[in-house]
Amino acid sequence: MSGRDPRQADRAPTPLELLYDLTYVIAFAAAADQLAHHLGEGEITSAVGAYVFAIFAVSWAWMNFTWFSSAYGNDDALFRVATIVQMIGVVILIFGIPGSFAEAAHAANPNNALLVVGYVVMRVPLVLLWLRAAHQDAANRRTARLYALTIALAQVGWVLAALLPLPLPATVIVLAALALAELIAPVVIETVVGRAPWNPGHVAERFTLLTIITIGEVIASTTATVGALSQEQGWSVGAVTVASAGLVLAAAVWWAYFLIPSRLVLERWPRRIFRWRYSASADVRRHRRCRRGTSRGRARGRGRGHPGDAGRLVAGRSGRRRRAHGLSHLERAAEVVRRVPHPSPAVVARAARGGGRGRPVRVSSAARVRGIDARAGPRGRHRARRARGSGRGGGA
Repeated sequence: MSGRDPRQADRAPTPLELLYDLTYVIAFAAAADQLAHHLGEGEITSAVGAYVFAIFAVSWAWMNFTWFSSAYGNDDALFRVATIVQMIGVVILIFGIPGSFAEAAHAANPNNALLVVGYVVMRVPLVLLWLRAAHQDAANRRTARLYALTIALAQVGWVLAALLPLPLPATVIVLAALALAELIAPVVIETVVGRAPWNPGHVAERFTLLTIITIGEVIASTTATVGALSQEQGWSVGAVTVASAGLVLAAAVWWAYFLIPSRLVLERWPRRIFRWRYSASADVRRHRRCRRGTSRGRARGRGRGHPGDAGRLVAGRSGRRRRAHGLSHLERAAEVVRRVPHPSPAVVARAARGGGRGRPVRVSSAARVRGIDARAGPRGRHRARRARGSGRGGGA
């Protein structure tokens, strides 16, 4: 366990990782079922709070192990056993979810004993795996040790939060503080100490597969609901409406998630990984934010009055315009990444959605100037001035 190659291009998830993902999707479904039940009972605030708490516990454990497996997953016997033990912890946590919702409805601590035992079983194997990586990977030893230490300390905090008889307001504050500490710790470790050798393409693929499996759960729930309605009432307008709404919702979430080529974004901007990581589960919200950012960038470009705002992406030094007939979203985005110096994610997303239908891929000069990394120093500012000058010249 000396670390995987972060530049391996053909890295793919293993069958064990796929099985691991399926277990977590079942936990997501269990939390969603409890949310629907308690909302139907009119317990809105407590149900939403318990749901957020359960989803954080499940998704955070999944994210942490996904990061570790991308950096150190060697699929040997010890790694497989540790993975299976974590899956057992997920099952234990699933059995604690109904009690967590019930206790939250009665203004009690949602962090019940069964839930915290399942969470600890999910996390302790990861501590041991990080310690093993620290022993065998000298280059990233400090990073691995700090990960192991922070995860172990967090488990102590979760256990104490479940055992101490605190009033509900104090319990909510403690749980929120523990969650915030767990979110901040990886950012500090990889920014200050060093980055673990995770693979951008592998991480993006893992998130993609989990999203697809979760969307499949939406379709399965829609089918089950429509089946129950049709058996009781026959094929009514309500059954058709539920079926249509469920399928449209699943298609919309899928479409929104894959508008942005995550693999290209992570490979091009690895330092933005945590912003992508913490927002990847909010598919629709991230898509709307991207569209707002693109529209804002387009409006600002027009406000500057640059003739280059109508510039087109060209191929080669000859200046021949390169049309995007039949290109996929990924191909158009890859073309922008290859041609434009340091483009921003909004520029890549705009180019991926543009083009096609006989139109060239459009990238404004102002957007390209904003896409240049401000941290590049004098050389980056020099490139920005050159790009701005070429925009005023009317060509791009």
